[in-house]
Amino acid sequence: MDPSLRWGDGLRRRPSCLTTRTASSPTSTASSPGTSTPPRSAVYYERFYRDWTSDARNGFYNTKVWEITESSIGYQGFYIGLVSAFMNPALPPTIPDAPRALSATAVSAGQINLSWSDASFNEAAFAIERRVAGGSYAEVGTVGSNQTSFSDTGLSASTTYDYRVLARNVAGNSAYSNEASATTASLASSMHVQSIDAQRIGYPVVTMQATVTVVNGLGAPVQGATVNGTFSGIADGLPFTKTASATTNASGVAVVNGGKKKNAASLTYCVDGLTHATLVYDASGNVMTCDASP
Repeated sequence: MDPSLRWGDGLRRRPSCLTTRTASSPTSTASSPGTSTPPRSAVYYERFYRDWTSDARNGFYNTKVWEITESSIGYQGFYIGLVSAFMNPALPPTIPDAPRALSATAVSAGQINLSWSDASFNEAAFAIERRVAGGSYAEVGTVGSNQTSFSDTGLSASTTYDYRVLARNVAGNSAYSNEASATTASLASSMHVQSIDAQRIGYPVVTMQATVTVVNGLGAPVQGATVNGTFSGIADGLPFTKTASATTNASGVAVVNGGKKKNAASLTYCVDGLTHATLVYDASGNVMTCDASP
């Protein structure tokens, strides 16, 4: 490497994090390496003066560094020699690898949940494609990088859907994942909340009660469904919550008793979930999920 000091236009790259100063006293330039000094008008970098020679083909730069003292602004000779990955040239983006291990699970008459494994490190998003079995694929949604799940809602009951997922970035789309299929439940085999009526009974000691009606996908009342939910509100000026559950009767009605609360000025009951021996809870079909008492 050439040990002579370079400045001005000879500096190929200037790191923006270093400050610059101008020499404050005249100096001379000697012909022998290691004794020359920058002229007074030279712009140099605080303490260290650097020059790069490119070896970008091999992924790094050769770096030469000189130290300039604060007092004399004198050239101190070849101070440090470095050959390292000091600066990585920007590489063009590459297409991400395809997602793996895609799976599909029907959770109701109108919803299928997807999950997959992220096999790439440089994706910007994942695109989800769907088709009715035997039909043509169309994109139905996207999720951001590093996301590995998607819920597809608003589907038709008793229908088989196929899915595939790809990763994408500015360089393009990956290959597709494996295909995964699932069949939504029938309307008769799903259930949802048809109505909720939260009530405050009595005062100042308030009985908390909620009447919940559950029906199947065809609108018929569901007997034997367990309603799980939470009462919440303000009592004696402080917020409170209490979980409570009940089971529906032959009319599909469950009367949920939350006990008593003194000076309950407000009351809301929200259904957190339904369980049944044979039916699947379809939360997307709920007419309502919470109700506040008057």
